[in-house]
Amino acid sequence: MFYFGKTSKTLNDLIDDFFGLEVNKIHLKSDIIENNDSYELIIEAPGIEKNDIQISYESNLLTVTIEKKNKKENANYIQKEIKYGSISRKYFLENIDIDKIKATYNNGVLNVLIPKLEKVQKTINIEIK
Repeated sequence: MFYFGKTSKTLNDLIDDFFGLEVNKIHLKSDIIENNDSYELIIEAPGIEKNDIQISYESNLLTVTIEKKNKKENANYIQKEIKYGSISRKYFLENIDIDKIKATYNNGVLNVLIPKLEKVQKTINIEIK
């Protein structure tokens, strides 16, 4: 489908229509900051309820899963651009203290504080036999 004249369609919309693709899939935008004793994971998640966020850690992978629900599924949409569904992202982090991970969600931003394990370096003498 080709568009002429003024339109509110973006280039991605034109590509979507022409190829039947979905260029603008939902994804999690995040930052990871490494501090001396911890990592800080910051994820943008606007419009999400706290109960729709799941965080787990297994085999050195921290997994964040978010379910964005459409509360007006049966509405008569004139335009529909907001994406809904489940999205998950994994972060490889090793040597962390899983018992002390803390997460907060405020104003559409998820903050996860991930403490590192304390590295205890001790010196020992090894007897040679």
